[in-house]
Amino acid sequence: MNTLPIADHIPYHSIIGDRGRGDTPNSSDGVVPYWSLHLAGAESERIVPSDHGSHQNKEGMEEADRILRLNLRERHVTASVVQD
Repeated sequence: MNTLPIADHIPYHSIIGDRGRGDTPNSSDGVVPYWSLHLAGAESERIVPSDHGSHQNKEGMEEADRILRLNLRERHVTASVVQD
């Protein structure tokens, strides 16, 4: 899967767990190593102190919320421009 290209027109973000060893890029969330999680074309990448459950980590959830709000703002601006 990680060798398949991601479409250029689809923005994506990465939230990556790091078990707190501070050894990125040699870190891991305990299941997947950083090098396999890192996506070079991501709009943003946030490394959170977490194991593989970074989506349940407070910082991981805050980052997901930030990304969703960013997308809502961008859609609102785009919709306003199209309507004008």
